[in-house]
Amino acid sequence: MKKRIYTLIIVTLVSLFISNISVAEDNTEYSESELKELALKGDPVAAYNYGRLFFVKSNHEEAIKWLLPASEAGIPEAEYSLGVLYEHGLGTDKDEIKAFDLYKKSASQGIIAAKNNLAAMYFDGRGTDKNLEKSLYWLKQAAESGLPSAQYHLGNLYKNGTSIPKDIPKAIIWFTKSAEQGDSKAQYMLSAMYFNAEDVERNCDKAKYWVEKAAEQGNSNAEKYLWKMRIGCFLR
Repeated sequence: MKKRIYTLIIVTLVSLFISNISVAEDNTEYSESELKELALKGDPVAAYNYGRLFFVKSNHEEAIKWLLPASEAGIPEAEYSLGVLYEHGLGTDKDEIKAFDLYKKSASQGIIAAKNNLAAMYFDGRGTDKNLEKSLYWLKQAAESGLPSAQYHLGNLYKNGTSIPKDIPKAIIWFTKSAEQGDSKAQYMLSAMYFNAEDVERNCDKAKYWVEKAAEQGNSNAEKYLWKMRIGCFLR
């Protein structure tokens, strides 16, 4: 159950890769052939960016070929990307120990998505021993760095008292941070808490505001709940 509550892994590999990884260095003005030439000459940043092209195209075996030297050179974006491939067994055999090691190196250099995935691996005990204290540390690091999904999951842990003491004010803070960045799950959660007065004072204005935001994004729960909430708030 805890594992399901704390699902931090990618909604889609490509979308996470694009949205949470910065280009290691701006050499993206080069053509694909120029990037390859630079990578063959040993430029680790070019190797990362060239491998990134194959990652996005889902040509994972070719991506690994170029991400490996970039990762070995200490490019944190390459370490994270390679970790994703090892964690999910894409283009290579699944190896959670290697994935954990790569995430740890990348997270230590500030890659937010790596912090997020490292937290998940500590929480589940994948690729390393289960360690809830370290999991929470890295999840907070990702949340404080502004990752909406990490903020949502941190709020969920505080709301449910999962592995940490229940703390509704902190849950509201993190759900709100995530919701303000457009996370529809956080928006829906806030609306439900305010409407149902779940450990907070009922606030129909906030409930309607957040459920409408979530519904605008196609959140199926919010769409089903929208009219019930509007009528319920009107009658109250």
